[in-house]
Amino acid sequence: MNLYNKLSLAWSYFVKHIRRFAFLLVALGLGFGVITIMTSLSQGMTKNLYSAALNHYGGELFIIGYDQDHRNRMHMNQIPRIEAILEQWDYPMVQLIPRINYFGDGKLYFAGNSVGQKNVLGINWEDEAFNLNDLNILEGSLEDIREPQSIVISSQTAQQLKCRLGDDIILRVDTLQGQANTGHFIVRAIFKDPGLLGSYKSFIDLGEFQGLLNYGPEDISSLGIRFKKPPEVEELFKLYQILQEALPMAPFMETKEQLTHNIERQSWSGIRYFLIPLSLYVSQVDDLLKSMDILAYFLYLMISLIILVSIAVTYRLVIKDRTHEIGTMRALGMQKKDLTSLLLWESLFLFILSLFLGAVFAGIVLFILSRIPFSTIPGFELFMKKGRLIPQFSFFSSLMNIMLLLIITLPAVYFPARRASVMDLPHSLSGDN
Repeated sequence: MNLYNKLSLAWSYFVKHIRRFAFLLVALGLGFGVITIMTSLSQGMTKNLYSAALNHYGGELFIIGYDQDHRNRMHMNQIPRIEAILEQWDYPMVQLIPRINYFGDGKLYFAGNSVGQKNVLGINWEDEAFNLNDLNILEGSLEDIREPQSIVISSQTAQQLKCRLGDDIILRVDTLQGQANTGHFIVRAIFKDPGLLGSYKSFIDLGEFQGLLNYGPEDISSLGIRFKKPPEVEELFKLYQILQEALPMAPFMETKEQLTHNIERQSWSGIRYFLIPLSLYVSQVDDLLKSMDILAYFLYLMISLIILVSIAVTYRLVIKDRTHEIGTMRALGMQKKDLTSLLLWESLFLFILSLFLGAVFAGIVLFILSRIPFSTIPGFELFMKKGRLIPQFSFFSSLMNIMLLLIITLPAVYFPARRASVMDLPHSLSGDN
């Protein structure tokens, strides 16, 4: 029997017995749908969490200067030299992101109210448009922030200051020399506070901040680097060796403990430079992502076992109900191997239709979930984009989900099909199993 005849006959029998396959269709469809929902949400939440960290810290790799002559402040002033060194590295980079990071001591004032800021970030508005676009803007427009003395604040800060869009607020900071200084800024946009990384964070223009802190025109806190593909440890060490030849570098670090030890417990004079990847600088985020992956894999395993058992039991019952029909095909001269392949081609149609139904089910559920506001859950906004869950699909994960379901389905249908094809003909014709 050629392949075309097998496919035609298998499709006829599949359509004829579609009611018997109904439970299997539901089980396989739901299984594929649930796995698709889990993988897409897991990838989407991971991407959004990573984007939140990228937005907060400004890059995937950082060169940071700590100035012990000025109270160990994050401060560096070798930007042209560092940019020349990065050209020697010869690793593909997307963008360099200069920033001033003022942590902990900034304070905003308005109409007798004051709010301390954990993070006041001086940025180039044009250079970090990709970061600003990820903010969940509640009021105002990012088009207006290019106006002089603009500031973007969180909703929590605006609520405590009791200020609104367009209000003139005061920012107090300490200059590089330790003197208090104040500047007037106009609220151009208010963004939704994403919890852990966004509490009491504000953005102002890099040039304005340099003047306020009495920095020179080339003085910043950190130089972030973005990549299409973040470098591996070997490439990072290569860059470190190049930097070490030209700048006073801290030791090469691979753990958060080493970073803390070198910043807080070591002493030096002047500026010391640190090479810090995002995964090291925010290792708690990396740990959280790994925990999410472990939980997802565990759930995949449990669902896979449930699907495997359901298919095996149900398909055996389907084959049992068709014993007489299988015996008739044998009596008409169909070979055992042809009968086995015919039953497997039937299961392939079942598999394909289940994938379609599962994809439709997953699409409906994901659409509903993406419309539900989960912002009332404390800290959950870290996993969302602009207050919504955004699923993420990739060709690799979709292919893996299909292959996983196929690997589960094949043994569950092969062995009952094989057993039916080798059954004694008299028993088959009598309907016995």
